[in-house]
Amino acid sequence: MNTKHGLRRFAALLVGCGAAGLVIGWSYAERP
Repeated sequence: MNTKHGLRRFAALLVGCGAAGLVIGWSYAERP
């Protein structure tokens, strides 16, 4: 069981979700 790889994949997924959420939140905030 490669824990390091799983952790890296989880971190990448977390970062991707965070970036997407930030962009979506920013888009809603920029609307008048």
